[in-house]
Amino acid sequence: MGHGPSPRRAASVLLLVTTAAACGLSVVASDGVEDGDPLPEASTGANDGAGGGGASDGGDASDTADEPCEAGTVRACTPVDAQCSEGTQKCEDGVFGPCIPRSPTAETCNGIDDDCNGTVDDPCPTGVTLGEPTHRSPMLGSDVLLGEFDDTCPAGEALVGVTVETVSHLRSIRGRCGKVEIQEDASSIPYAYTLRVITPGTILEKRGLGSPLAESTAMCPADSVVTGISGRHAGAVDQIVLHCSPLSLKADAAPDAGPSLALTFGASVPTNAVGGSGGNPFSQWDCPAGTMVHRMSGKALASVDNVTFHCATPSITTKRVP
Repeated sequence: MGHGPSPRRAASVLLLVTTAAACGLSVVASDGVEDGDPLPEASTGANDGAGGGGASDGGDASDTADEPCEAGTVRACTPVDAQCSEGTQKCEDGVFGPCIPRSPTAETCNGIDDDCNGTVDDPCPTGVTLGEPTHRSPMLGSDVLLGEFDDTCPAGEALVGVTVETVSHLRSIRGRCGKVEIQEDASSIPYAYTLRVITPGTILEKRGLGSPLAESTAMCPADSVVTGISGRHAGAVDQIVLHCSPLSLKADAAPDAGPSLALTFGASVPTNAVGGSGGNPFSQWDCPAGTMVHRMSGKALASVDNVTFHCATPSITTKRVP
């Protein structure tokens, strides 16, 4: 026959509940508790959570202990409050030591911020831009009132050729541009750079009426740009010869200790002549040293009455901070 709880047990439970309530605890009792058994565990809920673990100090194990390492091993790290944001740690006695920041050095084209100024490879070349034309050739042909045109190669491009249609003189003309580009080779340290003129680039609008005859084109050799012109002319433009200079890069002394490259022009060579044989010879005219043709202007309706070539100065762009 079952028996109810003894007075002694009831008094124990009542005392436990009363004491726990006074302390702000919750108590879960079981009928299976006998005299002398451990009391149920009390909880405030402060440390409850997935896994039932105790309170955390907020740190990760990696904050206070490092993974074992092999003596002599060196790894990259980020130092605190140092001019250079890169440093190294060396393994000693099975653990990595403090992060030692490296000292600034002269910038080299190597994908690293050597001088620790916050910009990687800042004096190294990224491309070529051309400013506004500063010089222009004498006018070929004769001046008329109508048919004015003015065509400029897009940013970073220079004139590398022309296409014309001819009867006895030019009936139409259109310029051909090429993109002046610097290509980077990161297979060795320091990086190597090559200047290329990428064609075909932008083809400018055709000026003049044209003719049923086939077009003819004069183009600069590879990696060259137009730096001069010659030809024949009288009442209109009869013939054009382009004079093209090869482009290249060479090391140049810089006022600071970083690397610097300069754009250089080789000796010019003429292209094939396009157009007719009428008119009078127009002697070779060259852009000033260090400039290239970037723009054509003139007048053209039924024929190409006149044309002028404009030269601009190229400059190498870098990541350098102003």
